[in-house]
Amino acid sequence: MDMMMRAMGFRLVGAEENDLASAYVLHGLRGLDLPKLTAEHRAQGIALLAEGLPEDARARVMAALGEPQPEPEPEPEPEAAKPIKAAEKPKSLDRNEAIKAIRQALKARSGKLWSVTGGRGTGWGWIHISAPPSRRVEFGYMTEDDRDELTALLGLDRKVGPQGENVPASADHRAEFVARARGEEPTVRGEQYWD
Repeated sequence: MDMMMRAMGFRLVGAEENDLASAYVLHGLRGLDLPKLTAEHRAQGIALLAEGLPEDARARVMAALGEPQPEPEPEPEPEAAKPIKAAEKPKSLDRNEAIKAIRQALKARSGKLWSVTGGRGTGWGWIHISAPPSRRVEFGYMTEDDRDELTALLGLDRKVGPQGENVPASADHRAEFVARARGEEPTVRGEQYWD
């Protein structure tokens, strides 16, 4: 491209390395005064040369040449995260998504942090809900107040155990406890799948 520009008589004046192409366009096409060069040909030449420029250089070149600049395309608005509605069964709520949803819902409803963790090893799919270690007492037990509050938050008809609540490793159990943490009536109930 450099040889072609020099052969056509373009001059490079004070361009930085990253503005090489924009300098060619600016100092070359602006200075072209050929009688047979129509406005259409000039526009085509500018468009072809500017096509390979970085976005910021292209804008500077087009503005300096007095060319109309295309309207920037509006950026698409990011879609808001859709909450899981009580009426619909989640399609693919994996363990990590369920942990995050339960933790956020409990914090939003109670204003407190809750420990929501996933099992390890053979218990990988299970989820454990409890008070964080800073609010636990001897033997890792929850205080009676935290047990009562977690029971109410999850809408359980029995009191949460002293070490918290375990959510079995199934999609139905996860959907049930996500709905419970949000204060909704679960439409799906997990059923015991083990002996």
